[in-house]
Amino acid sequence: MTAPVKISEKLLNEKIMDLLHARASCIDARSVMLELVDEPGETGNWRIGHFDPGRGDRYTCKTALRAIHESLQGQFEMVGRS
Repeated sequence: MTAPVKISEKLLNEKIMDLLHARASCIDARSVMLELVDEPGETGNWRIGHFDPGRGDRYTCKTALRAIHESLQGQFEMVGRS
């Protein structure tokens, strides 16, 4: 397994929003707030705190964000704050 790539909060947020907007039911999502995890474990050092689905369906977008988080968590280590 390769080490996670260090990435700024801003770039990680942009990646997440791009993936979220690729889902038809979440194209109108407005924002995602990322949080650093104080004591990172095997699951990484960041999580999705809050999000604004805009006119999208909250449940569908939340489910999509869970999948996005799982797919990116091991790939990226968030560094710094934007």
